[in-house]
Amino acid sequence: MCELSASLREKPEYGRKLEDVAIRARWKEEIVQHLTEAGQAIHVDVEAAAEYVLNELADYASLRDEATGIDVCGLPVEASANIWLTLLSPGILLRRHLAV
Repeated sequence: MCELSASLREKPEYGRKLEDVAIRARWKEEIVQHLTEAGQAIHVDVEAAAEYVLNELADYASLRDEATGIDVCGLPVEASANIWLTLLSPGILLRRHLAV
C-alpha cells in the first residue's frame, strides 16, 4: 500500500485530481484491482484499504505548501539502510550519517 500511495503522489497535481469524484473513483478501482491481483484480498478488505490510501493522499495534499510548492515526500521502499542527510543553514553545510 505504501508503493501505491507513493505512485499516486508522483502524479502531477494529485491533490487537485483527488477532489474530482470521477478520478477518485477510477483510482479506487485501480487500487482494488492491484491489491486483488497481488493476492491481498485474502488478507485485507481491499475496498477499505483503497479508501485508506485515498484518505492518506488527501492528508498529504493538505500538507502541501502551495506558495512554495513544497510537498511531503518519503523514502522509496528500496532506499538504502544507510542514508546521508545534508542540512543547509546560513553558510553551513552539515552532513550526518543515519542508520535506519
